[in-house]
Amino acid sequence: MLKGLNLDIHQGEIHVLLGINGGGKSTLINIIAGLINADSGNLVYYRNDGRSGRLKDAKIGYVFEQPIYLPYLSAYDNLAFVAMMQGLKMADFKPRIGRLMEDFGIPVGSGIVRNLSKGMKERLYLAMAIMGRPGFLILDEPTDGLDFVSAGQLVRDLQRLKSEGVGILIASHQFDFIWETATVFSVLNSGKISLTLGKEELAAKARKMFPSLSESNGVKSFLEASMRI
Repeated sequence: MLKGLNLDIHQGEIHVLLGINGGGKSTLINIIAGLINADSGNLVYYRNDGRSGRLKDAKIGYVFEQPIYLPYLSAYDNLAFVAMMQGLKMADFKPRIGRLMEDFGIPVGSGIVRNLSKGMKERLYLAMAIMGRPGFLILDEPTDGLDFVSAGQLVRDLQRLKSEGVGILIASHQFDFIWETATVFSVLNSGKISLTLGKEELAAKARKMFPSLSESNGVKSFLEASMRI
């Protein structure tokens, strides 16, 4: 159960949400994505012009833990299907598909999605999520089952989206991936956000608490301790 929770996620920021299993991460993510309704509180989205509006009116991309695609269609056709479902015109989405496939390293003649590698499917799924140019992107355990090469490519893809001003929220248990990727970390405990720190501030606190450990191991220990509080 969530209670008295406040979370700010900014454009051009990769914000990682951490917490123990059953701590409310999935509930929070589904509320933000509009899949379930909150009993109280407000979700506010700030547009590029600085004005605020309801989050449900914002463009949001959501990469579920289990990818959803049409397995017997090509990568191009999956992207085209998403574009048509979003009401995009062919003149607009054809060049957009070409650019996304190039950016994510998806070969044009790669065959049906069912036969693609796990990493290629994940990159296609991410491309599908940003087809409509969302200002905010949610990823739930995006590296699950990926090898280190594919995970490294995903890091580069997310960094590119960050540089384009997309706000990104990630829920993941893969520490190496999130430490390399994130700019801000939040810990969800017992339905509340108990900690929110930028990467540099987090590293400084970890060095102070665990001076004998390397930076990454110190941060990992610090975060694990925070999740037990």
